Amino acid sequence: MIRALLIALVLTACAESHQRGDEEPMLDATIADADAGTLDAGGRDAGRRNDAGPGPRCGPNRCRGGEICCHEECGICAFEDECADIVCGVR
Repeated sequence: MIRALLIALVLTACAESHQRGDEEPMLDATIADADAGTLDAGGRDAGRRNDAGPGPRCGPNRCRGGEICCHEECGICAFEDECADIVCGVR
């Protein structure tokens, strides 16, 4: 009886938390980090030049190893020698 009551309380707390949307910002950040690490701006698998580990934050994204943040406002990362050729908002 006590076990059933405890389970009901936990499920109620989870449901209330879900209705408030407490988990969504954390989930969105996790998805953004995963996308930034594997995809380029066009959503394609960009591959890797090196595997130096995660780079700096850049807007909503995180740069891949070896990349720098070229445009913070657009979240565009690239290697240092490529930044001069990148224009925010233009593909």
